[in-house]
Amino acid sequence: MRRLPIYFLVDISGASDINKLNMCLLKILLYIREDPYMLETAYISIITIGDTAKIALSLTDICGIKAIPIFHTEKGMALGKALNLLMDDIDKNVVKTTIERKGDMKPIIFLFANGMPTGNITLALKKWNRNFLYKSTLVSVARKNVAKLLEPISNCVLPQTDLTMSKLPDFFYKIVFWPVEASLCSSQQEYRDNFNRELKEIFLNL
Repeated sequence: MRRLPIYFLVDISGASDINKLNMCLLKILLYIREDPYMLETAYISIITIGDTAKIALSLTDICGIKAIPIFHTEKGMALGKALNLLMDDIDKNVVKTTIERKGDMKPIIFLFANGMPTGNITLALKKWNRNFLYKSTLVSVARKNVAKLLEPISNCVLPQTDLTMSKLPDFFYKIVFWPVEASLCSSQQEYRDNFNRELKEIFLNL
């Protein structure tokens, strides 16, 4: 069966509430474990964003995850390094479709961002938009001052509030099983626009 790669990029800078992030991730993982389809397809990876970017959990079968990593607060928010690490990991570990076989499903990425990025992120943003924008689904959960920066690389940007964090586990399934197929849209951009509009409506109605 084809795998569904799911990446969580977690901001562990001082601007983030680590405990709330931990609880949100734990709830999502528990929801995944309760779904028979997800049990067979979901592979999870967690990348932390602090003064540098680190793979806290490499792409792992959901059944093989015994516990989520414990996060410790760091000072920086190296978003550019995190995006480069993510892109390298997708290139290396996500199986691409070829003439001979079907590859993995399109990766889903959740990016949690509270702090303003440190360091230069321009090259990483350009590389993402050039090579990965239409080959993955990126949902950003960010504070208002960061959200504007993430809009060009995200399929959907949600405000990082207590209400959002409590809704995310349910919202996660809406993303995975979003019913509109790309084949029904005249272009990748139309698909992306529809995704953004409809998911925001779904989120508001949860």
